[in-house]
Parts: sequence; C-alpha cells; structure tokens
Amino acid sequence: LRVRSGDALARIDFVIPASRSASQPFSVVRSIPASTLQFTVRGGNQAPRPAGTIRGRVVSTDGRVLSYAQVGMLQMRAPADSRTTYADAGGAFEFQEVPAGSVLLYASKAGYFLVESANPILMFQAIDKAGPTVDLADGEHRTGVEIKLARWATLTGRVLDERGEPLEGAAVQLMQVRYERGRRWLIPTDAPSDLTDDLGVYRLYGLAPGQYIVSAAVGDVRSAELPGYVRSYFPGTSIPAQAQFVAINRSQDAAGIDVRMSRVLTFRVAGRMLDAAGQPSTGGSITLSPSWRSTSVTSVPVGARLRPDGTFEFPNVPPGQYVMQVYRGRSNSWTEGAFAALPVAVSDRDVTDLIVRTSSGSSISGRIVFDSLDPSKRPAASAIEFTPVPVDPDSSPVNVASASIGPDWTFRIAGVNGPRRLRLLRTPPGWTLKEVRANGIDVMDRPIPFGSPNQ
Repeated sequence: LRVRSGDALARIDFVIPASRSASQPFSVVRSIPASTLQFTVRGGNQAPRPAGTIRGRVVSTDGRVLSYAQVGMLQMRAPADSRTTYADAGGAFEFQEVPAGSVLLYASKAGYFLVESANPILMFQAIDKAGPTVDLADGEHRTGVEIKLARWATLTGRVLDERGEPLEGAAVQLMQVRYERGRRWLIPTDAPSDLTDDLGVYRLYGLAPGQYIVSAAVGDVRSAELPGYVRSYFPGTSIPAQAQFVAINRSQDAAGIDVRMSRVLTFRVAGRMLDAAGQPSTGGSITLSPSWRSTSVTSVPVGARLRPDGTFEFPNVPPGQYVMQVYRGRSNSWTEGAFAALPVAVSDRDVTDLIVRTSSGSSISGRIVFDSLDPSKRPAASAIEFTPVPVDPDSSPVNVASASIGPDWTFRIAGVNGPRRLRLLRTPPGWTLKEVRANGIDVMDRPIPFGSPNQ
C-alpha cells in the first residue's frame, strides 16, 4: 500500500474462504432451567423412530438472504445432540437425521442480532432472544423455516473542542439512567466504547434499541492526555442534567451525534500505591470514582496513569467528592483479595502525595446450625450460598466473595473490607433463615464493619 500525506485509504479488505470463517461462534451459554427439559428413556427392544429433516434459510429483517451465517439446532429433550452448521451462499441451511421433538433454531452472523421471538428460554447471553422453535413429528421433513436476523444499530459522530476543532483520542461511551439506592445515576452501558481518530470521528456499533446519553472524556488511562477538559455529554455540556437523550431503533444508523467538549478548571490527583507489607506496588487496579456520598449523578470510574515505582496520577479531575479504590482481585471464590479505599476531596488545588495501602482484610468464620435433630434431613452443603453484601459501596469492592462451606458445616470468608450484611443467596427447599449470631449477639439485620487483618 502506498500512502501519501492526507490520504484516507478505505476498503482494505481481507477475504478468507467461507469454510474457515468462524463467524460468531456460540461460546457463551446460559444454563437451561431443569424444569424445561424432558428426557425419555426407551427400551432396547423398541424399533428406532424415523428421523426427519429441517430446511430453511437465514434472512435479514428487510428480506435479504444472509450468506454463510452460522446456524445452530438445539434439541430440547437431548441438548447433548445439538448441532451447528453454516448456511450456503444463498442463505440456505439443512439439518438431516433430526429426531422428533421440539427443536430450537438460532443463527449468528457478524453485524447482526437475532430478532426477538416469543420463546421464553434465553439460551445464549450473546444473543438477544432465542430463535424459532420447530415441533417435528416422526419422519417429518419441514421446509421453509426462516431465521431472521436484524442488522446492528450504529451511532457515529465527532468530538470537538470549544472552538469546533476535532479532538483525537477522546473516549466515547454510551450511558443510561439507572435508579440505585434511591438515587438517579448515569451508568455506562455494556455497548462497546471507542476512541476518536485524527478527524475526531467515533463509531459505536452493536447497539440494542433504547435511549442513550453519549459522553466523551479525555485524560484517563485509555484516552489522550489533554488538560482542562472534563467529561462532556451530547450535545455539549458538562452537566449531566442538561444532556440530551439519543433514541436508537433497531438496525438504525444514527449519524451526526457530535459532542463538544467543555473546558473547566481541573486538578491533578497523585500519590503512591503500597501493598499490605508497605512496599511500592503496581499490581491490581486503581480507580477514582464519584463518592456515593457526593451530589454527583455520574458513576464512571476512571483509571490512573501508573508508573513502575508505584506512583500514580489522575489528571483532569474537576472539583468534587471522590473515592479511590485499589483492588488486587479474588484469589478464589471465598477470598476477596487485598483492597484499599481512600476518600479524596478536590476543591481548588492539586491533591498530591497520597499514600494508598492495601489491606488483606478480615475473615469471617463460623458454623451453620440446623433446627433439626435428625441429620438425615439436613440438605447438602452445595444447596446453601451466602455472601457478605457491601453496605457502603465506597469502602468495599464490587466483586464480593461467597462462603466456603465444609462437610462439617463450618464456613469461611476471607479478605473482607468495609461494613457488610451477610445475605443468603440460595437456601434449600423447606428451610428458612432463623437467626445470625456473632459472639452471642443477634446481628441478623445489622451491618458489621470489617477491615482489620486480625478481626
């Protein structure tokens, strides 16, 4: 490729054989509720039942055939016998030797979603809804089955500075309104984010229908370092309440959604990160988020620029109340790992020389006791699950642990920080929680503070 100054080369495409195209394999599976499955065991002397055939095609919602889409078939009575195949150039597919019963069909192709259907079973987390269901009789040859896919919705625009010039390296993401703990928050969505190019252009794809708020930011660990700009919202405000919603319909290409960045007085938050032994560390993640105690309505944690000597820096921080969190991650299902939380108030100057030291946290141990004298009536340990739920999001990590329950009904949870409430997530049928006691005191509905390694 010969590239000259100012060129914008397009359509540099790579073409591979369809037989080697993985399309979008269904690798993320949601388990099927046991009550929806029926298994039939037949005697060895019975004659085999004649198998059938299912033929159809994969089309888009506007009627165009979709070539080489991946097609799957799930037999509801025997999930292990499910299969996948590929449609041909004309979008046609076929499954042969299909036993009688209810068969769920689904398809996937890059750039498309499955159209919603009435089937209530959501099999794959990567797919909006399950596809059509075919009830096949013995030896039946079903034809004309259509699996419809809807093209992804997209959203494009530019990010501009206060003079209307393009900003390169701005991080653009979609947000939606959520109500948590009695407050209205702007929460980032699961939609992919994007960085603007040299023309200030961004493009977001794979969007589900809905109402969104488009935000842009610079200065975090991913985006360009441009001092003086704070998170801004479409069409051009730093105040979330003044942001305008963008409505996205199915298969819509929304263009011209330009965000003008706001320049305000910002400050720098910096310091050093230490491990539990007091040594400089760079392991884990460090984020700065608006405190739940603040008046902010935006809950978007930003990452720090972290150096090998353990020093960190958050540029472009506007005045406000924040909480800095360091988290090493869980080492197993019942240990939350080293954690630290530090409140930070930014007013009229840089906040520097902070020291954030992680703690190994507290441990919770005890025993589960049943109000029954007959051991044979006790459930299996796997039928019980409980976890220490954070009471204060500022002082606890999001990824909490679940108790490890031993065969003698003793349990243990480690690496716990911040006030918690012990909550049962799963109980065996016929059993309910009677009480929770710590050192002889009933603490069933009372938050318990944690954080000391010796606690």
